[in-house]
Amino acid sequence: MVDTILIANRGEIAARVIRAAHAFGPRAAVAVAPDDWRAAHVALADDAVAVPSYLSIVAIVAIVAIVAIVAIVAIVAGVAGVAGVAGVAGAGEPPLL
Repeated sequence: MVDTILIANRGEIAARVIRAAHAFGPRAAVAVAPDDWRAAHVALADDAVAVPSYLSIVAIVAIVAIVAIVAIVAIVAGVAGVAGVAGVAGAGEPPLL
């Protein structure tokens, strides 16, 4: 079972994903750029994590790091660029020791 979903999206799409997550049980965490802290989807989320910008490579690296650190096992990667980054799909897998 997925405990937490990281939603790398914003606005109404993010709000819909958050509502769906809550309906099925997982917590919803959102990646939030500076301009979005007062947005409705952030208020709906269980957790919010700051990223510098949705469209920067730094944000993509930050999202992958968040997944690894917080042990999130599912990502809704709707932000341009995030979905196609190599390594994002497996970023939530535990590291091999």
